[in-house]
Amino acid sequence: MKFFTKQMLGFTVVLVALTVTLGIFFVRSNTTAVINDANQQLQVDADSIIQGNLTYDPLAKTFIGYNSEAMRANALLLANQGNHFTIYDAAQHKRFASNGYTPRPTKGDWTKLKQGQTIAKKLEHPDKPPMSQRKHSPKPNHNADVGDPTMLVIEKPYFYNSKLVAVISIGSYMFQIHHQIYVTERNLAIGLLVGFVFALIVAMIIATQTNSRVSKM
Repeated sequence: MKFFTKQMLGFTVVLVALTVTLGIFFVRSNTTAVINDANQQLQVDADSIIQGNLTYDPLAKTFIGYNSEAMRANALLLANQGNHFTIYDAAQHKRFASNGYTPRPTKGDWTKLKQGQTIAKKLEHPDKPPMSQRKHSPKPNHNADVGDPTMLVIEKPYFYNSKLVAVISIGSYMFQIHHQIYVTERNLAIGLLVGFVFALIVAMIIATQTNSRVSKM
């Protein structure tokens, strides 16, 4: 193999190695970003549910109760997105549960919630997703089990006049998040492969043309 061909191939290998390294860092950061985005979206959904489902007396400045009809409407809407929620009162009694979703905050969770802390965690839910959801949800990969009950859960407290009036536990099945990560990784792999082939072809063309010119000198 001629000198310039070796040089161009060497440059291509270095470029590909650098690209693959950057790709690995991107995949890791993307995984973290997807999970953080899912956490934030669950908190936004939680705020939306509470704002429309709790009623207050602004004159007496007291908490009145829960709007069950609005809760059912929210439950149907979020179920289409693969999200489910449960609302508890300050006495830790369940006031509403969407689609059989009934995770109960632990004693330690309640201590933090009463202090105003929002809790994010993964939960091994005992029930599988509803059959309709399992049929229409995309598989993360060929070996993934869309019936995986692991959920990403947000537990968030809500106060009125400095008094705890409700706690919402809202969750999304992890296989949906894994699917987003899988799609990104697949697209990245395809892009790297196409880029490698293109760079190799360009390097060979340049090396061939350079060798030809040098031979004519």
